[in-house]
Amino acid sequence: MRIGVDVGGTNTDAVLMEGSRVLAAAKSATTADVVGGIVASVTSVLADAKVEKTDVQSVMIGTTHFTNALIERRRLSRVGVIRIGYPATTSIPPLFGWPKALREQLGDHAVIVGGGYEYDGRLIAPLDEMAIANAARDFRSKAISSIAISSVFAPLNRNMEDRAQEIVLNEVPGADVSRSADFGRLGLLERENATAINASLVALAKHVIGAFREALRSLQILAPFFISQNDGTLMTADYAVRHPALTFASGLTNSIRGAALLANLTNAVVVDVAHAVHVADGGRHRLDVAGREPHRRALRHGAAVALDVGLALFRAAHHADQAPHRVVVHRRGLARPPDEADDREALGRVGMQQVLLVVGGVRLREGLGQPVVTGHQ
Repeated sequence: MRIGVDVGGTNTDAVLMEGSRVLAAAKSATTADVVGGIVASVTSVLADAKVEKTDVQSVMIGTTHFTNALIERRRLSRVGVIRIGYPATTSIPPLFGWPKALREQLGDHAVIVGGGYEYDGRLIAPLDEMAIANAARDFRSKAISSIAISSVFAPLNRNMEDRAQEIVLNEVPGADVSRSADFGRLGLLERENATAINASLVALAKHVIGAFREALRSLQILAPFFISQNDGTLMTADYAVRHPALTFASGLTNSIRGAALLANLTNAVVVDVAHAVHVADGGRHRLDVAGREPHRRALRHGAAVALDVGLALFRAAHHADQAPHRVVVHRRGLARPPDEADDREALGRVGMQQVLLVVGGVRLREGLGQPVVTGHQ
């Protein structure tokens, strides 16, 4: 048996599953210490299903804490950024194009040092170890212990980032160091931005994931627990502490994977319709976090926008020669209730015979055929 927990800013939801069968579900308010909400929800599902704690084999936790912290500009640490790429990358400085308020909150402490690789592995310049040590000492004098390191083409060769981390830790013992090779693809700016944001969240991650540990300890649940990440897969708690940015899209992918699982479909389009905008950066600065991201779009006109997204996904699936045979629309807090015209328009657009709209586990209209999934959010 497995327990899944969703720790949001308002509510904490828990579900107990055996295989693909949901045995019990519960919701409670998220508490300030995080622990109380988890304990209440998990205790409820175990009691409802009459299951012993020793029967729980693993716990999976999804959280929006880190996304919310970035959106709300709260509990972010000051960050020192070291870019390894002089002289090739000096035309665009680190943190270029960031919102002024976010840049000021992280401190705008960045240096570019010699080093980096070309795309074919050739050296741009030898690693300037002295410059890295000087930068680390400067960060230490400013009480900055969260440090982001990025290097040109680090995903192809991360040796310079690894060596830079060794130098930084020698100068700033106990520093929280984030390396760009862990977060993105080849694009330097997007990968560097993601690394800096991750570094600003590591201290918060220690607190939040520590609270998860404390909650399970107080429940006397000894099973291992994991954190969901951007592509819907899982990472260990220790890994998540060092890589909180890998959870940014996890709420959306949890919803999509959960809907597909409960639908028991091998090919499907799943649309999560949320009243809030999913894109945390608001399009204002370039960001690349590892993990294949779903197609995302801000909600403007209720179901019609969701169905536009469904059409885009449907076309993408066709191009991949994996045409879905159902559209599953997972609705969370629409700006207005959908009407029949929305659904008929959807059927015409995507060329399918069935569109399922789900809200709180209730099928909205009988006229659209038999439901393929029910669930609640």
